Amino acid sequence: MPTRRAIIAGSLATPALAQAWPSQPIRLIVPFAAGGATDIFARMIAERLSTSLPGRAVVENRPGAGGAIGAQQAARAAPDGYTLLVVTSSHTIGETLMPNRGYVLARDLRGVAAFNASALAITAHPALPFQDLAGLRAHAQRNPGALSYGTTGNGTVNHLVGELLRAQAGIDWVHVPYRAGAEARNDLIAGRLPLMIDPVTNAAELVRDNRARAIAVTTVSRSAALPETRSIAEQGIAGFDVGILIGMVAPAAMPDALVARLNGAVRAALPELAASWRAQGAEPLSLDAEAWSALLAADAARWAEVIQRANIRLE
Repeated sequence: MPTRRAIIAGSLATPALAQAWPSQPIRLIVPFAAGGATDIFARMIAERLSTSLPGRAVVENRPGAGGAIGAQQAARAAPDGYTLLVVTSSHTIGETLMPNRGYVLARDLRGVAAFNASALAITAHPALPFQDLAGLRAHAQRNPGALSYGTTGNGTVNHLVGELLRAQAGIDWVHVPYRAGAEARNDLIAGRLPLMIDPVTNAAELVRDNRARAIAVTTVSRSAALPETRSIAEQGIAGFDVGILIGMVAPAAMPDALVARLNGAVRAALPELAASWRAQGAEPLSLDAEAWSALLAADAARWAEVIQRANIRLE
């Protein structure tokens, strides 16, 4: 939620301010290394902003501390529309899991525009004797503590999905954190790891080659990347809807006029990007700035509950 300072600044903004902006390059901070999904999505947006706005939008990678280093820089930047930040579910999780991160998302930054939500998939080694979520749950009940699932690390959204399923579906399984997704996938293929919770695009590649079996996707609707795989909600866990959120925020005091202009420019680009993103398992999110802020706040609240209930700590 914007601070009082942001509201006052926004009320003082004039249409002339928005029309004069931008007169210099817009810096879009990606707080992760180049080449990952967040970086790729951000560069696609930056390219289209450079076309639709008078100025040029450039991506600046500032990785470190789970996205906190780049977020700190953006939170301390001038609220003039020239410094923006790409946030993901790592940041909403970090609101609880990283108490010393140096900023507060809802206090120091304000929502500008959503990009998309990427589904995750539960995959299993093909030799396992179940095909769906009901079978997985029954197998886990017959073999308490025997099933394990791999993710790309402790405290990731993949891990928290597993804990959310433990609570909502009663699945008794053990989390195995890996340093890299490729390592976990190799163990899944080899049968050393029974299950994995993975971004749907990575999972789809293994499923197409019959190296893994798709059990479910985490978003409420099916993913275009795995169209034959039912969602968790379809399989009896009503309302289950988890995607990796990606979008844009700005320093909290950025004027409303600039927020509105950027929001409109991003939303105008989404139809052109939709087919490509859906093929990668990401559903475009066309939201106004207030709805995007509310979604970030709701995501942070959900993960706070999961983290506290499961007593998750970063090592």
